[in-house]
Amino acid sequence: MLVWDPPRRVVLQWELDPDLPPTEVEIVFAPEGDDTRVDLAHTGWEFAGPDGVEARPRYSGQRGWELVLRRFAEAAGG
Repeated sequence: MLVWDPPRRVVLQWELDPDLPPTEVEIVFAPEGDDTRVDLAHTGWEFAGPDGVEARPRYSGQRGWELVLRRFAEAAGG
């Protein structure tokens, strides 16, 4: 964990592959009425070289972070 600032923010190293440098994931939580807004930024793909740039599309859309965050929301009762 790179940054732990509860309840607002967490920054993690995200390992795509053990042979590549890690990328970075920043998650920011903000109150939004009775709910919580979650913003996620996944950066550092360029540091993983061509393999990281090629892997990036796998983390977008229905099969990527959207799926992961939906599962977290379901587990939290949302």
